[in-house]
Amino acid sequence: MSFTNKETHGAVTYNGIPQTRGNRDHCLQTESGRLLSVFQLAGPASPQAHHPLQKRVTQQLSTHWSSFKTLRQRYAGSRFEQQLQLHLSQKHKATEQDSTLRVEMNGLEEQADNANPRELWWKPLSWLGTLRPTTVNDTWDPALCQTFFSSTLGLEVPALSSLPRHHNQPTAKCGCKKFLLDLHGDHVSTCTAHSGATKAHDWMTSILGPLFRTAGHQVRTQFGVSSSDPARQKRGDVEIVSYLQDADGSRNLVFDLRITHDRYGKSDQPHHNGQLTHPNDLDAPLRMAAKS
Repeated sequence: MSFTNKETHGAVTYNGIPQTRGNRDHCLQTESGRLLSVFQLAGPASPQAHHPLQKRVTQQLSTHWSSFKTLRQRYAGSRFEQQLQLHLSQKHKATEQDSTLRVEMNGLEEQADNANPRELWWKPLSWLGTLRPTTVNDTWDPALCQTFFSSTLGLEVPALSSLPRHHNQPTAKCGCKKFLLDLHGDHVSTCTAHSGATKAHDWMTSILGPLFRTAGHQVRTQFGVSSSDPARQKRGDVEIVSYLQDADGSRNLVFDLRITHDRYGKSDQPHHNGQLTHPNDLDAPLRMAAKS
């Protein structure tokens, strides 16, 4: 069973019947009901009928229904589409040679000859459905929630959208006195003089320490972390004591946290600001920050 929706002269039709928003929703519900009826009549053991998962139905609709095709064309190349690409799930082989943790990951691999290499999933927004605040200090106030979700989706940040404008462009200058504030927060995310990067870094460190302790690890943070270069007093931010145990003994795992941004926000060429720094390699800012 398939949808035969088509658009003619700006009106959406379904099997030749003009559709309003209300009866379009009803038709979708009707088709879903028919799919279920076919499944029930054929029986779950029948090879002729399979009850589609909701994910499969949604994928089919968003791929083939003309209304969704129009939306994709409208936002092609836009900030919305770019932000979506930045937050897609990624799968990586755990023992990739260019991985910073390749030695540690090799130590965790199964030793059997026929063992398959482990794969790690990176899902940037999965934590939203996993973590819950445990104290009042962990909760987000409404302004922070608005800022996070607006910038993630590619919308104007509400706290910045109220700034004075001229020809729909903000006229307020950053405290660094060099750049105008933009409505999406690209400058405040990259300004070395007046950004909240240091505060965000320290907050992240304060959260990761207790998080690993709840998993039973002994954790050191900031000045308690072992120095990796005594001559320069260079040290990471979070250290998990005896993270790995193998024939060579125990080893600690040290995190050195970096905060980066995917877009230009303080370029001397104004037309660059707001654009992706690496449009053809979206992971480049992360790799560069990890190596710095």
